[in-house]
Amino acid sequence: MTRKIEPTIPVSRDSRTGAPALRAGATTIDLAKRLGDLYTAFSNWQRIQLLESLLAQTRLLTLVTLADGAFADIGLRGRWPDFKVNETDVQLIQEAEIAELAEHVILQEPDAFSSKVLPRLRELALDNSAARVPEAITDINDLESKLLRESGRYAVH
Repeated sequence: MTRKIEPTIPVSRDSRTGAPALRAGATTIDLAKRLGDLYTAFSNWQRIQLLESLLAQTRLLTLVTLADGAFADIGLRGRWPDFKVNETDVQLIQEAEIAELAEHVILQEPDAFSSKVLPRLRELALDNSAARVPEAITDINDLESKLLRESGRYAVH
């Protein structure tokens, strides 16, 4: 016998796809902050890779408005979605700005976040010896699962 479990909280729907939309909440913010934390543990090369992965999921106008325009220069000198980030960029971008960008991507492009950003993040983490990286990846995996459950995106049928 198959049973369908509906979320107890009404889930808003994405106007384009009809899929349950994510809402900003504690889990989203925690996940975004963890990405910001990882960014600080990464080498410049890894920061470039993570930042390019996040930027590819974001439109140019959004880049200009996010984090008080911290990403505007990158967006204006590149072509969407192939923004090229350099070492100077990653030295100027702060943890909180990465967290804000990550939160935007999680909320606006959750499928792209799960299918493109997180796999790239996991690859980068494998190449890092910083002690807090494995713990952060475990936290990110747990938070991603919690976020998906809360959103109703993967309800039990």
